[in-house]
Amino acid sequence: ETLFRSLFDDNPVPMFVRSQSTGNFLNVNEAALRLYGYSRSNFLDRSLAEIRVDGTTRESDGREMVLRHRTADGRELDVIEYTSETLVDHQVAILSTIVDITERKRAE
Repeated sequence: ETLFRSLFDDNPVPMFVRSQSTGNFLNVNEAALRLYGYSRSNFLDRSLAEIRVDGTTRESDGREMVLRHRTADGRELDVIEYTSETLVDHQVAILSTIVDITERKRAE
């Protein structure tokens, strides 16, 4: 638990954990808070549906998606979201790792 917490919290890559059943955020690391521009409490009051821009999902495989997310100030980011299942309080949750590819997409 302590090792996972440290790997999650101190990771320079944006990460969040959400409920598989509701999409509500359960945890978020500092890198994600910086990328999206939310305070921890504001981020945790949201769900994935509130940051994902409709109609942008293109699945590369079952665990990798190229899509668009919206930040607190309304900017849209092109991201790759890598997902894996985990358990939180005996319930299935999704751990997401985010790679911001906005600048790369603009250069294409």
